[in-house]
Amino acid sequence: MPITIATLVAGLPAGPATEAGVRKQLHIATDDTLDDAALEAAINGVNDTVIDFPFVHDFVKSIDPAASDNVWRPRIVTGANLLAARVFARRNSPEGVAMMGTDGAVYVQRNDPDVAMMLQLGSHAKPAIG
Repeated sequence: MPITIATLVAGLPAGPATEAGVRKQLHIATDDTLDDAALEAAINGVNDTVIDFPFVHDFVKSIDPAASDNVWRPRIVTGANLLAARVFARRNSPEGVAMMGTDGAVYVQRNDPDVAMMLQLGSHAKPAIG
């Protein structure tokens, strides 16, 4: 079953997270279809979340829906692909336990500074009033 990535903003390509970007991030071959449903859900969920961030709306307002050369900013694409890869990988650790090692449980990191930097979240958010 092919993955369907929703186009959520008129005038922009589907994304900003893409199947190819997340597969590359996680080193998943294109012919590996075992977890396609989970991959599709992670990508579409992240894209739906990312387009609601205030800085994305500022960027999207300048997009011409009639133009054919609109693209997502590279920073947004990278951050969204990182976040989608993280969400996809988390399906195997719903309780926050990544794996059991000889010293006990290894837990999933609570936040990802690379994702926060790319998507301007948390301490990387631009100052705002209101």
